[in-house]
Amino acid sequence: MTAFDTAFALLKRYTPNWRDEVKDIAPLEDDEVPFIDEWDSDDDEAKAEMEGFIGSGSKAHVFEHPWSYEHVVKVPVDDPYYRESFDMRTDPDTIETLQFLEDIGYPIATEMPMGSGASVHTIQPKMRHVFGRPHHEGDRATADRALAHLLADRHNANFAVDSAGKSRMIDLEAIGPMADFWPNTGAEGFQTEYLDPLKIQHPVSRILDYFDDERYWNNMRFRSWLRTMEELEPFSDNPNTLTVDGKPHWLEGYD
Repeated sequence: MTAFDTAFALLKRYTPNWRDEVKDIAPLEDDEVPFIDEWDSDDDEAKAEMEGFIGSGSKAHVFEHPWSYEHVVKVPVDDPYYRESFDMRTDPDTIETLQFLEDIGYPIATEMPMGSGASVHTIQPKMRHVFGRPHHEGDRATADRALAHLLADRHNANFAVDSAGKSRMIDLEAIGPMADFWPNTGAEGFQTEYLDPLKIQHPVSRILDYFDDERYWNNMRFRSWLRTMEELEPFSDNPNTLTVDGKPHWLEGYD
């Protein structure tokens, strides 16, 4: 068994720190990912016949990982516009930010970039799509509200259920300003009217400490959410992680 095989064998279930268990295998050399060239196809019938093909979105094709049943691989659609959009998934600041939020209990599943140039791709823990699942079922509505003002496109197709049965957003490109709920009573109302009914508490001070850097405040993708957190701080219980009913919901229940 190679070091690559050994590293992936460790991942039998999703865990919030899954990246730590596989970081030593990245980045891969071009000759280690020969399957990428085959997958970059616009022929839907041909893709459907490829081993491991799962589906395609507007920006990426998704396949079973050829060496690990526990993961999927995302490769960019062969189009300059969408490839540029896919590159946002490999932007270092964005990756670092989303990984931090996943680590402190936000309901997201990040992607790990691998390869470079024509062989760039990402891997992500495999999770279960529940198509047609009502918005209010399980913790789906709670996940949605916890991500308000941070991520757009929070529709069902962009959520999946992890190995602990918890909802996580899996397509994280849409960071930035959006028309989310904001009451006339401002940040206090946002806490009492929007977050408190589902017992959500943001780790606001920890977030503001982490983002205390001009490159975030000058980045319009993060600025709006950071201003929301700044206004929310006086009205938050300020736990150390995102909590639901006093517990780190998206950090508990994993092996």
